[in-house]
Amino acid sequence: MDKKLDRYECLKYLAGRITNELIVSWTGYYEWPALLQGKDNCCYFSSLGSTIPMGIGLALALPQRMVIALVSDGDMLMELGSLPTLGKENPKNFMAFVNDNETYQTVGGYPTMTAYKTDLALLAKGAGVEYAVTIRRFEDFQKEVDTALEQRTCARLIVMKTEAKPFKDIPNSIERAQSKYRFIRYVENTEGIRIFSAPLQDRKYLERRES
Repeated sequence: MDKKLDRYECLKYLAGRITNELIVSWTGYYEWPALLQGKDNCCYFSSLGSTIPMGIGLALALPQRMVIALVSDGDMLMELGSLPTLGKENPKNFMAFVNDNETYQTVGGYPTMTAYKTDLALLAKGAGVEYAVTIRRFEDFQKEVDTALEQRTCARLIVMKTEAKPFKDIPNSIERAQSKYRFIRYVENTEGIRIFSAPLQDRKYLERRES
């Protein structure tokens, strides 16, 4: 039987290395909010297939910031069309961790295609992604995290073969809309840029003052 990773152990290690990186996460990473300890640098998505595309766009828009995408196998399988874009653009400040437990764990544990013959890292390489690997040992996971954070040489996609263990922590809810606004405000404050425009009444007030 092939060796598999402990998902929680890996996420705990990654959380300990996070500083000001920007993170986009599939909401099925239930343990992540508690491990992140209330930081606002993460935005959560509930639509399968949206995590990698959003991460690519963010990395291209803010090349000075490291962007981390937390992806599931089902999430990645839903939007394989993002892989050729990742291969073409190759943002050096982007890395994706794919939790491949070979199941749709959050909806009953039905098998994904990776439970059969599908190899996500090989799919990524075939689409032109320069660096895509599958790992099964914790020490390899640690090495991948440390290397990606310290060396920005290319986009990285790391497939983590994990056990489909019960979640250690499940939040009562993940307020996705609120996380989006907190995340955008975090980007605005740390980058010194404006993403949200001022409310209409504020703009009219400023116009009157300037006239």
